[in-house]
Amino acid sequence: MSGTPNTVDRPQGMRSSEVRVICDLIKTRRYSKLLEVGMANGSSSVALLRVLSESAGGSLTSIDPYQFAAVGSVRNDNDDGYSGEGVANVKRAGFAHMHTLMAEPDYVALPKLVERGEKFDFVFVDGYHSFDYAFVDFFFADLLLRVGGVVAFHDSSYPAVYKVCQFIARNKEYQLIGPRPEPTYSNLPRSVLRRLRYWFAGENAMFRERRLVWCSVAAFEKIRDSQCKQRVVRDF
Repeated sequence: MSGTPNTVDRPQGMRSSEVRVICDLIKTRRYSKLLEVGMANGSSSVALLRVLSESAGGSLTSIDPYQFAAVGSVRNDNDDGYSGEGVANVKRAGFAHMHTLMAEPDYVALPKLVERGEKFDFVFVDGYHSFDYAFVDFFFADLLLRVGGVVAFHDSSYPAVYKVCQFIARNKEYQLIGPRPEPTYSNLPRSVLRRLRYWFAGENAMFRERRLVWCSVAAFEKIRDSQCKQRVVRDF
């Protein structure tokens, strides 16, 4: 990574190191059936499909209700229409035969996949970053993931997504992969205190890996199928 610009594909998009992180997870674990919530311009889609094409093959299903909406037609925080740009980029890269788009909301598309009995090796959550939407995405990802599969989140530093990651770590049978996620602090003293906490704990290497490589990506491996107990939840 040293000396390599960690570029962003678009505003609010993914950094190049983040794309490499999720691609390495797919490649090293030889996953073949992938699902992503949120497609946008298809940068992660093309990268994941390229990894599949260079190994044993496979498929990617993308969920994005705004993929074919006209640019400028959607105003929902940072979300907007993409005028089919993601699908066009997948086709341009030669991977259309490996790709399926469900152009509908996550809360509509994900239950359909569950009902069909689909199972995936890897689920990448990069949809709407409110707590309720991100939690719904994880709820269904948990049902759709095979044991040994991985769910990964982009923008895990966003407070709402970070809370979902905390819930997973403390309440579900999942194991964190890579450095622990951290929330974004706009308050300078809190940021300084966090840096000191890493330093005193001898975790400077983890701090650098989080900041320079994983950035806002958090990933969890599913250890076993489990259901939270009623009336029991560990603080998150």
